Amino acid sequence: MPVSTYRLQLNYLFGLRDCLGLLDYFQELGVDFLYLSPLFAARKKSLHGYDVVDFSSINSEIGSEEDLKKLSEELKKREMGLLLDFVPNHMCVESLDNKWWQDILFRGEKSIYSKVFDIDWQSEKKELKGKVLVPFLGIPLEKALEKGEIEVKTFDNTPKLCYFESQYPICEESTPFLKAFPELVFRQHYLLSDFHRGFVDLNYRRFFYITDLAALRVEVPQVFDAVHEILFKWIDKGWIQGLRIDHIDGLYDPKGYVNKLKEKKDIYLVAEKILGFKEKLSTDWSFSGTTGYEFLAQSQTLFLKKENKNAILETYQTFTNDFSSKEKIERESRKFVLDHPFQSEVNRLIKEFSALDLGIDNKMAQEIIMELLLSFPIYRTYLRKGDYQEEDMAILKQVLNELEKKFLSLPKKQWEAFKSCFLDQEKAENAFVMRFQQTTPSVMAKGIEDTAIYRFFPLLCLSEVGLSYDYYGQDKDDFHEHNLWVNSSFPNSLLATSTHDSKYSADVRCRLSVLTEIPEIWKETLFSFSEMSAGYKKNGTPDKREEYFIYQTLIGLWPLHDLKEDEWQFFHDRICQFLQKAMREAKLKTYWIEPNLVYENEIEQFVSNLLRDKTFKQSVYSFVRKIETAGLLNSLSLLVLTLTSPGVTDIYQGSESWNFSLVDPDNRQKIDFNKLKDSLSEIFKVENFDPKNLIGDLESGKIKQYLLKKGLHFRKKQKDLFLKGSYIPLTLSGSKANQALSFLRKTEEKAFITTVGRFFQNESDPLKMDWEDTAIILPQEESHASFKGLFFNEEIEGNKLYLKDLFQLLPVSILEKSFQKK
Repeated sequence: MPVSTYRLQLNYLFGLRDCLGLLDYFQELGVDFLYLSPLFAARKKSLHGYDVVDFSSINSEIGSEEDLKKLSEELKKREMGLLLDFVPNHMCVESLDNKWWQDILFRGEKSIYSKVFDIDWQSEKKELKGKVLVPFLGIPLEKALEKGEIEVKTFDNTPKLCYFESQYPICEESTPFLKAFPELVFRQHYLLSDFHRGFVDLNYRRFFYITDLAALRVEVPQVFDAVHEILFKWIDKGWIQGLRIDHIDGLYDPKGYVNKLKEKKDIYLVAEKILGFKEKLSTDWSFSGTTGYEFLAQSQTLFLKKENKNAILETYQTFTNDFSSKEKIERESRKFVLDHPFQSEVNRLIKEFSALDLGIDNKMAQEIIMELLLSFPIYRTYLRKGDYQEEDMAILKQVLNELEKKFLSLPKKQWEAFKSCFLDQEKAENAFVMRFQQTTPSVMAKGIEDTAIYRFFPLLCLSEVGLSYDYYGQDKDDFHEHNLWVNSSFPNSLLATSTHDSKYSADVRCRLSVLTEIPEIWKETLFSFSEMSAGYKKNGTPDKREEYFIYQTLIGLWPLHDLKEDEWQFFHDRICQFLQKAMREAKLKTYWIEPNLVYENEIEQFVSNLLRDKTFKQSVYSFVRKIETAGLLNSLSLLVLTLTSPGVTDIYQGSESWNFSLVDPDNRQKIDFNKLKDSLSEIFKVENFDPKNLIGDLESGKIKQYLLKKGLHFRKKQKDLFLKGSYIPLTLSGSKANQALSFLRKTEEKAFITTVGRFFQNESDPLKMDWEDTAIILPQEESHASFKGLFFNEEIEGNKLYLKDLFQLLPVSILEKSFQKK
């Protein structure tokens, strides 16, 4: 069981041998488990590994099995383990290297792999019966044929249909028609089409609406075995000690899958699972926990001044002139993805609904299904035979009752029959309900995470995976309540603050959180930026909403020191790449499917002008300098909470120092590990090293690296305390009690106290705050104990621990109980 993990993104630029060369550094840092992105063979030049093409081989661009074996051996020598990200939900099918898919295209429904993918071979479209739609053409099939873009070419004496660089097999039955073109094209076991048709008529399930990632049916025993055979071999050889399951909510039966996995291999297991606001994870899961987005949400909101929530929202609404509610925007965003890229998913649900034979026509069925998908409050439920959890039933009853009020024209008898499909356990696992449960996560992810949060953004630090504006107002009691629940229910769940899927790194979010402490200054600054930028607009672009988004992005990402000319260009390119993605995800004026290049160029030109304007740059720099220290201290407080809260500390690559990054691909850049290694060695190679000297150089990031190293080694040394220790929220008294948070972790033999500060911005010097009479009130049994500081070796005792003593150097503290006075 790990006590910490360090996530690495592997690809053709950084592979297993690179990991090997860094093990001494990770060991010195105190890392317990390396946590690797997917290892199986993926699409060529894949930067992430989630586009698997072959589960029977390792990705040769990353390394070989021998490299994996060597890595495992070296990890064991250092008493470290390996956590592997695994993708059971889908495979990349736009690659000749996917032999399963290629065989399906060649043999159709007769292929031995025809049940591997979730394909509807009985499509209601006549031309698709017994075929699979292949929507990878840039234009409609008829036009591609007219223009001669589809040809027959021979490779190794085998004729194939070719569309530019893409190749498709020609089935044996059609070879007599090799010269009968285009009839040959229509005699295949697949139907070529453009991507637009794929949004409507696609007859296989996919990952979200990424059409080249086709969904697998791991609920079928033979498919499960084929997908996991090599993975299990690696586990049996002792090369892998834990698994992270990607997109578990896309599976037919997630809980059944986890149970089967645990029965086969009893190893550490966490799953990528996003929970809604105030949603609790059901305790009947057999995994160790999630990848930690709940902790990200609960911890981030600690740094938001809740009394200024209305002021922040009012500034956003006044500046943008957009008074739409978050709920309205989220509904519109969901409707957009349902009306456009998810049409085929809705059509498939209508087909399964019709098969229930409830006497409800297709028009009414579509309206009911759409309303269900628009109003469903969580990612998904988990109804399965013999397993109807109270939490799921409560949500479904609420949703169905509200739905019934909107369709009063439907006879009561039909409503009861429809509701029974969800609520009657004797009808468990009917095809409609099971497919509905697989569909809601995609609608939530693409409608909310990848659309709505780019349309509604009073605070970008809340526009994050697993987070939302709903969390603004949560406070210390909510954080403690969450930690108590995790400690009792899933004490080995990951604690994430930045991930490969984050929209903004933790350090960006911590800086932007400071805006909530100075709402009036933020408002003045915002309008000032806009006034300075007015002359750079073209054709009304950017509008006020886009301006707001751009200014917060610049503030969040602005460098800690001045840049050279080429570095400014790189900064410019990062900002523009991010803005292009953000605007396309918003789907208001441009979109991945139909990009508005004129508009995108106007946004880029606006940013270019801003970054060439010395006066504007100086204004941003001056503002960021004012909030910089408070933001960095927020980051250090968050780090210490991550190091000591119930769960497994997860560090995303490069985050051991300051890491100001945006959504991928920005947060998946190659990490300069040589620089990080040198930084760590420089900290401790100084003769008569004194950690106090690091505090005067916050911007270097060495203090963050130092705290992390001390914390990770403490976790490894006191493993039982972290895996089995109780969690006790501590009360603070005094004038600044609201500006700190503290808790006790203990077993019978050992204990420590974590204390962190917050809300530093309005202090004259955040690093030298006067904490006045603020103190931690210890429980009676600890009131005579003596404690020693982990970071700065301070010694302290008493029934009250005064923060002016704890925070003499830095407003974060871990106090280890050293002895009990007689």
